[in-house]
Amino acid sequence: SLLKLCEQELDSSREREQQLLIEYDRVSKELEQLASALAQLVVADLPQRSEDLVQEITQREKRFKELLTEKSSAETQVRMARQEMETILTMQTCPMCKQGVVHYHKENIKREASQKMLALQEPLKKIVTEANQIEGEIILFKKELEKTRKQEELQRLIIEKKHLLTLQLQDKERRRVATIVERGTLTKKITDLAAKKETTLKRLSETPLTNVGSE
Repeated sequence: SLLKLCEQELDSSREREQQLLIEYDRVSKELEQLASALAQLVVADLPQRSEDLVQEITQREKRFKELLTEKSSAETQVRMARQEMETILTMQTCPMCKQGVVHYHKENIKREASQKMLALQEPLKKIVTEANQIEGEIILFKKELEKTRKQEELQRLIIEKKHLLTLQLQDKERRRVATIVERGTLTKKITDLAAKKETTLKRLSETPLTNVGSE
């Protein structure tokens, strides 16, 4: 009965070990897949890349604000030059000398005012062009920053999952080793019991039947 019990315990131990081995292989494969995914995801200096993008955006936003101020100032100067020209063109009498303003004099003033406005509009065009370019760069950098931060978050989650699976893998390995040790202990116990059983059977076979009956 004791021998049969040990045999049952050995079978149970072998079954448990097999289950643990299957689970160990499963977790090992998951860990390999996760490590592969992590290796593909990791980008050199990914956190630094995020910081660099923030710096690029900040610098461009600062320059964009400066350009808006310059644009407003240039537009004001153009508007004032135009108003000055229109005032003179509609003027009939000079406010200083109280004499009439002749046509050719108005034409000279108009030509000078036009040249002045042209000189003011040229840098204004450059300001608008640069502002549009920087605004486009800001949009692109912000999209890149959003993408980079999503990659960083995904990487963080994968690292956490990898750590969790590594702990699970270590636990399964400890349990597998414990099962192997248990199996070895049971195997030795079975061997000892089998030897004891054989010795007992031999002794009984050598004992006279009368003695057995008297007992």
